[in-house]
Amino acid sequence: MHRIVGVWSLVFNLVLAGSGAWMLRAAFQPSTYQAETEVSLQIQPAVEVPLDTLARRATQAVPGFELQGMALPKSPADTVVRALGRLTSSPLYGNFSETIELSARTGRVLAAPDVRQASLGERAELVAFTLHFGQFGGWLVKVFWALGGLSPALLSLTGFLLWWRRQPAIKPTSQRPSQITPPTTNGMRPVR
Repeated sequence: MHRIVGVWSLVFNLVLAGSGAWMLRAAFQPSTYQAETEVSLQIQPAVEVPLDTLARRATQAVPGFELQGMALPKSPADTVVRALGRLTSSPLYGNFSETIELSARTGRVLAAPDVRQASLGERAELVAFTLHFGQFGGWLVKVFWALGGLSPALLSLTGFLLWWRRQPAIKPTSQRPSQITPPTTNGMRPVR
């Protein structure tokens, strides 16, 4: 069992490590970890168009778009509502892979890029994100991903048990301590 789990979890964990490293590549750039300025809290600007109308316009903008959430404007200067979702026809692009921008004042669609028309690098990043989190399937894939994530712990336990079984057993001696003769020096017995 240890060998089988080890081989298959190696492939699984390489996919997770590769996709995780790809997603974190920006964290190794100096601009990411340099000192950040404090953001002051501001009153969130009002969205003048009903959210239902914005959601309907977003789903009409790109065929096959499934709305999963909306990001409202964060400052008075920001007047864009972002409709976040995924394409039902492309499950490998994962959750929140499509972003449609709408005006918070008029409800007009400002930008509706189709992820299927994106560059190869952008699509590869979406696929890496989907593979890393197991978003391409239903609950069965999520269970498999959770069990795969536990495989290093299982391997350490089964590895320890295999090591423990191979250790020689310590056998008790048949003599009592008083019957054991101490070592001699120069052929003479020590005095008691």
